[in-house]
Amino acid sequence: MKAIINILVIIIFLISSRLTQAESPEEFFRGKTINWIIASDIGGGLDINARTIAPFLAKEIGVKVKVENRKTDEGINYLYNRGTRDGLTLGMKTSDALIGNDIMKAPGVQYESEKLNFVADLYPSTKMFQISPKLPYKTLDAIRKAKGLRAGGTSVKGTFAQGSAVMLEILGLNGKYISGFNGKKELTLALARGEIDFMVPSDAQAMMDEKDGYVINLFTIGDRRSIVVPNAPTLSELGIKIPKDLENVYRFTISGGQALALPPGVPSDRIEYLRNTFQRLSHNRDLRKAMEKLLGTSADFVPGQELQRDMINIKADKGLATKLDELFKKYTVVH
Repeated sequence: MKAIINILVIIIFLISSRLTQAESPEEFFRGKTINWIIASDIGGGLDINARTIAPFLAKEIGVKVKVENRKTDEGINYLYNRGTRDGLTLGMKTSDALIGNDIMKAPGVQYESEKLNFVADLYPSTKMFQISPKLPYKTLDAIRKAKGLRAGGTSVKGTFAQGSAVMLEILGLNGKYISGFNGKKELTLALARGEIDFMVPSDAQAMMDEKDGYVINLFTIGDRRSIVVPNAPTLSELGIKIPKDLENVYRFTISGGQALALPPGVPSDRIEYLRNTFQRLSHNRDLRKAMEKLLGTSADFVPGQELQRDMINIKADKGLATKLDELFKKYTVVH
């Protein structure tokens, strides 16, 4: 009798295992809750975009979406180390900060960016050079002649540090980058009060900062104008030539977006399912209207496969990290 019971247990286990393996991603996700971790403060560009998209994602695949904010690298650290490996934990951070903090070994980083599973870039963007309204210099020529300029950011080697250090070098500015501000909100207020003179955020953040009267967006860093801050000229339009030895680091610095990722170990069929889901959402008319209403514009999501390839290629460029590190040592002051 005991042998028969053991055989029945084995049969039940095998049947259950086959049923589990046969479960499609559609069946797996339906009715479940996705935890969406945002690595930024409430009210920032990342947060607003995620909360705009979340109800459309819920409706598209029949899930509940819980959005949670965590500061700076804490969000991606959590995703990488503690996020569930079943596809129900998503993490979102600006793509340049995510990869930049990794390759520069920024303090507190506990993830390897190339091992994450990227789902989409939800807001491909450009960078803006924005100045304090209290700064007496209102043109690039005047700023290049100024002494003791102060750029600001949150971390020693993060995205604000990258943009500031590269701009200080390329433009030949006399100044330093001050790190240690507690989040984007505090940083923006410091700029508005004139405690720092400039910073380099994404155009989505810059647009909202200027709308609130906190900053002046002086120019776009790159070769194309921002679709959300269209009146700001590009650096190339202002006649600035990029030195040959800084071309790669400059190209990395001007790139940006909002990377949505899954932790390592998620089944490949669920990764592809979510990638395809976000590509469908990218063309959802109601979602695009909602994004345009809140953010002033909408853009096609970059497919996760493309973002994955870009992250791997950037991580493989060892010379990039070395050059950035040289610039950080030259310009950074800890707040």
